[in-house]
Amino acid sequence: MSLPEEQNKPETYTNKSKKIRYDLAKIRASEPPRILLVDDDSATQESLAYVLRKEGYKVAVASNGEEGLHLLDEFSPDVLCIDYMMPGMDGQELARRIRDRHDLLYIPIVMLTAAGNIESIRLASLNSGVDAYLNKPISKEELKVTIVSMLRIKAAQDKMLEALDKVAEVQDELLLYEREKSQLEAIQGIIAAFTGELTQPLKVAMMAVDKLTGLVEQDTEISFESKTSKEIYLKIIKDALGKAQSALLRLSEEKQVH
Repeated sequence: MSLPEEQNKPETYTNKSKKIRYDLAKIRASEPPRILLVDDDSATQESLAYVLRKEGYKVAVASNGEEGLHLLDEFSPDVLCIDYMMPGMDGQELARRIRDRHDLLYIPIVMLTAAGNIESIRLASLNSGVDAYLNKPISKEELKVTIVSMLRIKAAQDKMLEALDKVAEVQDELLLYEREKSQLEAIQGIIAAFTGELTQPLKVAMMAVDKLTGLVEQDTEISFESKTSKEIYLKIIKDALGKAQSALLRLSEEKQVH
C-alpha cells in the first residue's frame, strides 16, 4: 500500500520514517536539493560529487574557502560539505565566516577531515558552527545518510523561520489595529465633546464641526496608517457630526418656536 493511503493510520515510528522518505522524494522531484562541496583534493571532489549527483542532488564544487564563499551567493546551497584542511582559508575559518552572516546562520555544514577522530579537532569544528563531522575516507552510505539528516534539519529550520515570519506579521497587524483603535477612540472623544453640550450656541457648534473635519482632511494633527483608514475615519466623523448638526438645528428651531 502506498504512503498517501497510510495517512489515516495511527502515527508510528515506521510510518514516520516512510513519510520522511516520501517528503524527501517529493522535494527531489520538484527541485533537487543543492549541495556545495568545498575541498582542495580533486579526487575527493570527483568521488563525493559523483555519489551525491547519483542520489539526485544538484552539486557545485569549490577548491578553496574563498571560492566557496563566492559560490554561496551564486549557488544558494541547502547543505555545505567543507574540508577541514585546505590551503589559505581552512574549514574552520570558512565555517566561522558563514556563521557570521545572518542569512547563512541556519545552513547545515558537514566537516570532512582526514585527520582521524581526534577529539580536539572534532570539538573545534563543532564550536565553529559545524553540524556534522565525517572522517576520510568517507563511506558512501554514511555520506548519503548524513546529507539526508542535514536536509531534514534544513526543512525543519525553514518551517520554523516561516512560522516566525507569520507570527511577526500577526504582531504587526495587532499593533496597527491598536493604533487605529486608539485614533478612533480619540476621534470619538472629540465628537462627544463637541456634540455633548447641545445647549451651546449654534454658531460655536458649527465651527467645531468645521474644525474637526478640517483636521482629518489635512492630516495636521491626526496620523493615519493608510489612505483607506483616513477615508473610514472621515466618513465616521462626518456621519456623526452630520447627526449633531441636525440635532442642533432642531434645537435652534424649537427655541425659536417657543
